[in-house]
Amino acid sequence: MKKIWNILRVGLLLSLTLLTSSCFEDFFESEEEYYFKMKHVHGEWVPTKNSISRWLKNTEADYHLTLREDGTFSARVPGPMLPLWNYNPETSERSPATPEWSSVYSYEGNYYMTIQGAPSALEKGDIVKLWGKISEGNSTELGTGLDLKTSERSYIKGKKRRFRPKKGEDFDLIFFIGDPDSNDIFAFERKIESSEKIKTTPNNNSTLEKQSKSPE
Repeated sequence: MKKIWNILRVGLLLSLTLLTSSCFEDFFESEEEYYFKMKHVHGEWVPTKNSISRWLKNTEADYHLTLREDGTFSARVPGPMLPLWNYNPETSERSPATPEWSSVYSYEGNYYMTIQGAPSALEKGDIVKLWGKISEGNSTELGTGLDLKTSERSYIKGKKRRFRPKKGEDFDLIFFIGDPDSNDIFAFERKIESSEKIKTTPNNNSTLEKQSKSPE
């Protein structure tokens, strides 16, 4: 009988240890250190209204970013989002290009998740790295990155800075323009299908929020 009780006691202690460990993991993941997986960014993304009104001159272009489950992407993006170069055939020298916001490029390749300063892909992260080619006569592979930041739809009017989203919180994909401290950004938000409803949040008629949240 004593032997059975000892076995049951050990089993109970192991169960409590595993439960406590799981609770601590969920607690810490729900705070600032939570990172997102690739499954959280799958789908169709389009520029936010603010990004369109501020930066885009060619509003007829089909700007979008499609992130697929197999790790590939296709996009139509404005030129400043890409690290383009000018090439001088006489001197064989290259110099950074400064394309206008009216320029549009078809861009496709592969993507992965990472964090600031990491040398390669990670299982989780708060940055989406794109690596691919453009179809406008340039076969060179180009890389660019988009940060996951709190969504513009759930934002207070007049508040410029965005933060890394917490677990279950909606977010946008943001490209920083120039100095990150300037708060100049170009942002993509999840595309809203006709079946999805948008509601105005209480006590703030200028703030919009999707009913559907990011995937868990």
